[in-house]
Amino acid sequence: LDAVDASLRRLQTDYIDLYQLHGFDPDTPMDETLRALEDVVRSGKVRYVGCSNWLSYQLARAIGRSEAMGIVRMDSVQPRYNLLFREIERELLPLCDGDGVGVIPYNPIAGGLLSGKHNRDEGPEEGSRFTLGSAGPRYQDRYWHEGMFETVEQLRPLAAGAGMSLVQMSVAWVLANPTIT
Repeated sequence: LDAVDASLRRLQTDYIDLYQLHGFDPDTPMDETLRALEDVVRSGKVRYVGCSNWLSYQLARAIGRSEAMGIVRMDSVQPRYNLLFREIERELLPLCDGDGVGVIPYNPIAGGLLSGKHNRDEGPEEGSRFTLGSAGPRYQDRYWHEGMFETVEQLRPLAAGAGMSLVQMSVAWVLANPTIT
């Protein structure tokens, strides 16, 4: 609750439209987390709640617990999703579609790899997402692999054939999924 109050002060506003839990907290009982979210929604400080980087079973459990307790439930989820990372199609997207949970994906251009501007032989360009701060190595681990570059090369002619840049096609592909909100 203190984090919400601090955010309201920093944002200089009376309420937050969407408050998302960035990652699943295995050290806090789920019911405690859900009750805290209920409190901030009832107080009017937050309108909607969501989560980011939760696994399907974690979101399903949260929805079930919220419904059992008769309290606010997750309105949205923010997963990683792009042409190079499609794992959420197996379980998370069907869950969200069936339970009416909004999906706000991040990394639609794979940290910039789907821009097509990176050269696998030269390494990540300084100042790119692949070199910035503590996230740089994480992005390299996710995307800076031979197979990813091969896929990007296979996508180039598809984008050109559609009269789009690789970035335009990548974002359009994500948005074309009817479960993406």
